[in-house]
Parts: sequence; C-alpha cells; structure tokens
Amino acid sequence: MGRRQPRLNDLDLSTTSLLQNFIGCFNWGNIDKSGYTHMLEELKQIEEKKEKALADFAQNPNIFNSLTLRNAIEEQIKIVKKISLELRIEQREVKSTIEGLEKELIPMKEEVSGYYDQRREMLKQKEAAQYCILKLRQTFVEMNSMYDEYVSLLNNAKELARNKDVAALRKLSHQQVEEFMLEWNHPYVKLSESITTLAFCLR
Repeated sequence: MGRRQPRLNDLDLSTTSLLQNFIGCFNWGNIDKSGYTHMLEELKQIEEKKEKALADFAQNPNIFNSLTLRNAIEEQIKIVKKISLELRIEQREVKSTIEGLEKELIPMKEEVSGYYDQRREMLKQKEAAQYCILKLRQTFVEMNSMYDEYVSLLNNAKELARNKDVAALRKLSHQQVEEFMLEWNHPYVKLSESITTLAFCLR
C-alpha cells in the first residue's frame, strides 16, 4: 500500500475561526490549563495537516478524491465534537461549583445582615445612653445649685437664732421652707427618673 496522503478540508472550518469560538468558551469559566493546551495542540495538528495537504495537492492535483475529502471532514468533526464535549463537561463542573459557592454564601449573608442589625441596635442604645448621661449631668448641676441654696437658708436661720432676731426668723416662714423643699424635691425626682432611664438603656 502507498503512503497515506494528508486529508484536505475544503469546508469553511478554518482553525482561526475554531480558535476564536473555543477561546470564547474558555472565557466563560476557569478551564483547566492542561486541557486548554491539549485542545490547542489538536487544532494545531489540523492546521498542519491542512497546510501539508494543500502543498501536496499543488504538486499533484489528482491525489485526492471525494472519499479522502469526506474522511478528512469526518476526522475534523470528531475532534471538534470531542473538544465541544470536554468544554460542556467543564462548564457543568464550573456551574456546579458556582452553585455550591452561592449556597455557602447564603448563611454568610444572613450572618452579616444580622451583624449590621445588631450594630444598628447597639448604636441606638449608645445614643440613648449618651442622652441619659447628659440629662443626669444637668440634673446634678440643678441639685448642686439647690443644695447651695438650702445650706445658705439653714446658715441664715442659725445666724438669726443665735442673734435672737425673732422678726427676721419670722420672715423665714414655714411656707417659704415648704416651697424650697418642693423645689429641692423636683430635681431629685428628675434624677431618679434619669437613673432609671439610663439603667434601661444600658441593660
């Protein structure tokens, strides 16, 4: 038997077009590097066979017939189908991996969402506590002022009693003392309410 002649593909299935299609598929997912290299080698072999066949055909136009052309086409179709199958398998694997990762992300997203909700609640409590502390400080200032007034009233009463100034003592009537005590109790009640509110904010 004579040497088997290279096969010629006279259809519009150039390796340049095939490469562009395959590269588009590769960009879809993370294709294995070794598989990618293998596919390129097969395409390169097709190109080399085609170039050799064209060169032989230029020297001897009668060496080809319809059978060799059909066999050449069938061989290239098999290679293309094989590569296409490998790509589909790879795409399914990548898709499955992506779906698995998305499922793993669901509880993580829920956890992050819960963390932000908790953080917002903590910030609200912090603002409420700061407001309560401000009110407490204001109440303490009021109470200190009232205390100074109370001490001054007692000192005046003692001084008048020591001097036996009955007329002046009468000016410090029972009604004036009661009014003062009411004013004294008012910030005390506010203080108690502020302490209760602060305890609620910090629990």
